[in-house]
Amino acid sequence: MQTNTQNKQIRIRNILENILLANKPSKAESSEVWAIVNEFISRVKKRKNDLGIKVEIMLGGSVAKGTFLKDRFDSDVFFRFSRSYADDKLSDMLEKILQPFRRNNLIRIHGSRDYFQLEYKGVDFELVPVYKITDPSQAVNVTDASPLHVNWVKSQLIEKPNIRDDIILAKMFCKAQGIYGAESYIKGFSGHVLDVIVIHFGGFIKLLENVSQWKSGVKIDVMGHEGMLNQAKTCSPVILIDPVQPDRNAAAALSIEKYNRFKETARGFLKDPSNGWFAEKKLSVNDLEDKAGDNNLIIIKIWPQEGKNDVIGCKILKSFDFIKKRFILNDFDVLESGWNWPLKKDALFWFIIKNEKLDRYKKWIGPPLSATEHVSAFKRMHSSTFEEDGRICARIVRKFLKPGVLAEFVVKDDYIRQKVKRVKLKSVKLK
Repeated sequence: MQTNTQNKQIRIRNILENILLANKPSKAESSEVWAIVNEFISRVKKRKNDLGIKVEIMLGGSVAKGTFLKDRFDSDVFFRFSRSYADDKLSDMLEKILQPFRRNNLIRIHGSRDYFQLEYKGVDFELVPVYKITDPSQAVNVTDASPLHVNWVKSQLIEKPNIRDDIILAKMFCKAQGIYGAESYIKGFSGHVLDVIVIHFGGFIKLLENVSQWKSGVKIDVMGHEGMLNQAKTCSPVILIDPVQPDRNAAAALSIEKYNRFKETARGFLKDPSNGWFAEKKLSVNDLEDKAGDNNLIIIKIWPQEGKNDVIGCKILKSFDFIKKRFILNDFDVLESGWNWPLKKDALFWFIIKNEKLDRYKKWIGPPLSATEHVSAFKRMHSSTFEEDGRICARIVRKFLKPGVLAEFVVKDDYIRQKVKRVKLKSVKLK
């Protein structure tokens, strides 16, 4: 007779097998992707040889590691330039190499060292200029060490080939929970971090079992490099000593919010496993209206600017924080809020605000009566003042009594207009 634990283990195994079956590319699909990638690299190699540029081309990303998903084909390609070239010329030389691909939506992304994106026959490529180095200490730019990280992961996968599926499951799980990506507007778990910790713990389920028990400040040292990490980089909730760069905390970008979310969802899946934990949740207007119940709901649509995703995402996040702060400063009780931005699409902000009537007047507490100069200045600023509990106070008229009126006003603010292409108050449900 099987125990409850055995039944749960069988259930989990069946769930994971079904998830992989539905999301891993078939052998035919994998062969097609590899054919496209090889064709692209072949064309690029011929082009760089014709130009006489000394650069080694190396494949990275999920394609190189064999961890890509069905219908999600993206590939990093590192152009490892000879160190005889000047750093400030690398991006320009790469752009020359890529000139034949101008019709493939070639985009130059500005950063500490510019890189490029393009789409070729259904595969999204990210093309990164780096110096060819053999040791992280030789890096001039942070991206120079990226090929070394790829090589480390690939070497681990040679020894543990079956763990590729576990890496796929970990990334799908984290994407579904909104905690995947180290970009500054996400502050979650990067692909590199997930690669390393899945390998370190020996699989997806073992990772979840460990995550569910994590304490803040947990330290993970895969290669036994402890003591080499810069102590200034140990303030994140997870300290992951990079297996290639031992002075680097690979999880430095992780926020406490995403850390807690991973712990909660890891416990949730282990307690009640289901396919739903791997499904990205998209809230509809109807869902939000149900969540709001008898409270106010405000939805704002954002059309992002063009450019690097990290930069765009930061501007969207700052716009969201600005609007939320305006509600709070004007004494509206924000019960719940959030935002959603599918890449290359529009963003939605939503705010559920407590259904309560604000008084027309509010009390503004001023300086203590003993600070006579400040009291005098306060009285000059406000026409209706009074004393209370040893302080001067004023009775001021609220500018906004309804959250919808404030929303109409704030979306026109120059701060927002400078950070997004367009903004529109999409829906206001007032109770």
